[in-house]
Order: sequence, then structure tokens, then C-alpha cells
Amino acid sequence: MRFIEEIKQDLIKRLEAALAMAKKKGTLSYEVLPAYVIETPREKEHGDFATNLAMAMAKEARMAPRKIAETILSELDITGSYIAKTEVAGAGFINFFLNHDWLYRVPAVVHEMGEKFGSVELGKGMKVQVEFVSANPTGLLHMGNARGGAIGDSLGNLLQFAGYDVEKEFYINDAGNQIRLLGKSLDARFLQLMGEDVLFPEEGYHGDDIIETVKHYRAEHGDELRGKSQ
Repeated sequence: MRFIEEIKQDLIKRLEAALAMAKKKGTLSYEVLPAYVIETPREKEHGDFATNLAMAMAKEARMAPRKIAETILSELDITGSYIAKTEVAGAGFINFFLNHDWLYRVPAVVHEMGEKFGSVELGKGMKVQVEFVSANPTGLLHMGNARGGAIGDSLGNLLQFAGYDVEKEFYINDAGNQIRLLGKSLDARFLQLMGEDVLFPEEGYHGDDIIETVKHYRAEHGDELRGKSQ
């Protein structure tokens, strides 16, 4: 359950009901309700929410924003809401201060939803596929290789938590032309270290890491592959 969004939507309904009442009484005149925002102020002393509604309506209502704000608040019904106090600030902002009653609902909902608490239906079941880039099998590993898997898996989990139907696909890059060239490169270096005069494949991997890999292999397994290489 999205408590903050729920409170904002309730506030929108109450503000627009206040506008409709002011229009009915003739204290505010407008034809089209302009776009406006309800946001969280940067300064805590400005309340929990603030809206630019009065300033957005100034041209349409042909009235000073502060006067519009005062008119809206005079018709605003906060009965049964979480609003504890309202005020007009600055050029015509309307600030809203909440009571703490909504906080008392949170523990019960957390207990009821368990691990699903905080999840949303933003994705509405849309299918998405998260593809993880595999570590380069022909070069040295680095932190980026490890980070890619963790980020990919986490991104998939977040999308799933947001209501998407997620399929994760991690590429295990252990086949294809790169692997064939790696095998030829290792084979050639192995034979060269055995003292054989073999031509290193032009399209092979010429880095020193290939030589080091073969040396490590020989240190552990000796020359058991001699005569078996293709």
C-alpha cells in the first residue's frame, strides 16, 4: 500500500471539491482547471505537502494567487483526513501539515504483507527480459565482471517488485568463435612452452595472460596433455 500516494490523491479530491464549491458560490471564477502539482517541500517548516494550485489559477481566475489560496482554504473540508493544519505561504503556495495518525497504520500493513510490503503494480504484468552481460572468457576477470551479475540480478528483482513479469537471462559465454580461438591460442602456447616450433594463429589471443595461464596449468598438471593437443 502506498500511503503517501493515497494521501496525495485524497488531497487532490478535497482541493478540487473546494474549487467547485467556491465556483458555485461565485467567490472564484474559472472555466478550465490548470495543471498543478502537489509536492514535498524542501524545507520541513513548509509542511509535509505544498501545492502551486493558486498560482497556476491566477491567470484563469483573474485574481491574486494569495487571494485564490485563501478562497480555496475557506472551502477546504479536511474532516476525516490526515491534514492537521494548512497555511498560505509566499506568493500563494498552500502548505499542508499532516498529523501522525497515518503512521500508526504502517506496522499492521507491514505485518500483513510481509516480504511484499513496498511492492507496487507499476509494471501491470508487462513482460520484460533482463540480460546479463557475461564475463569475457578470453581475458582477465575484473570487478566489472562481478558487478554486472549483481546489478543485473538486482535490477530484475526490483522490476519484479514493481509489478513486471521478469525473465532473467545470464549469458554463459562458453561457446562460439571466441572460445575456439581461445582454445587454439592456449594449445599453441602450450606446445611452444614444450619447445615445439608451432605457428601461433594470427587471429588468436596474443596477450601475456594466455602464456601465464598455460604456465599455471603446467605447474599444476605438468605435461600430461603433451601429444594430445589438436
